[in-house]
Amino acid sequence: MEKEKTLFLEHIKAEKNLSINTVESYSLDLSEFIAHMKTLDILQVSNVARENVEAHIAWLSKRNLSARTQARHVSTLRQYFRFLVAEGLNDKNPASTIELPKIPKRLPSHLEVSEIDQILESINPKTPRQIRDYAMISLMYASGMRVSELISLEMDHLDLARGFVSTLGKGSKERVIPIGEMALAAVESYLSAARALILSGIESQFVFVARQGKPLTRQGFFKLLKVYAKQAGIQKDISPHKLRHSFATHLVEGGADLRALQVLLGHSNLTTTEIYTHLNKERLHQLYQEHHPRAKL
Repeated sequence: MEKEKTLFLEHIKAEKNLSINTVESYSLDLSEFIAHMKTLDILQVSNVARENVEAHIAWLSKRNLSARTQARHVSTLRQYFRFLVAEGLNDKNPASTIELPKIPKRLPSHLEVSEIDQILESINPKTPRQIRDYAMISLMYASGMRVSELISLEMDHLDLARGFVSTLGKGSKERVIPIGEMALAAVESYLSAARALILSGIESQFVFVARQGKPLTRQGFFKLLKVYAKQAGIQKDISPHKLRHSFATHLVEGGADLRALQVLLGHSNLTTTEIYTHLNKERLHQLYQEHHPRAKL
């Protein structure tokens, strides 16, 4: 089954233009499946039956993996066997009729505007790295970029004269995002006063750099964000993705068009963006309960 797995991964890399993280997820899911099949003494892909796939999903459930993770495994196996059938490497897809576990709808949590302000105000942008951190957090909240897009941002992606930034999102899809004056000023300050000092004569194509001209890692940005949130007295659990949710939520609360938000976030499907309309309804209900004089008995 390892040979078929390799062929499938090469196929999705070449044909589907998926991100490195997505391909890695497929690879890990299939490795777990193959390892589990070996414990059942199933070594050939042609010997995998529907009940074996069901047994694997039940095994995942016993490990207390979330419904979302289990659903991803099922989706991976469906696509894997569909590819094998299409290529004539197997005569059946034993995962085709396996039902996806029901995933409970979960509204993304976000920060209030005042909490964003608190985090930014907790940064004293005097040292080069503090100026960089202030610019990164300002830009992420102003643009709604994914953390992977932010840390991989290159100098030729910036159009500061017109106030735009271009980025490559999932599936290497390019989109152009406008950024506000406050974030623009923070980025310009970083580029003029801090970036060269951090680089110390080293060349780099990346906008936000760490030592030796390398970009900051996802983990590095996550850690510095937590530090500044703690300094600001924010008790909520915080992550870079929460900044993205805050960007989207605040736009919807301000009356932003859903189609425009879809473009700004880089969602390929409008259904993904529609969760923010539900979030806005929840917020309206909360405000009503808190402030209407006859909301409660």
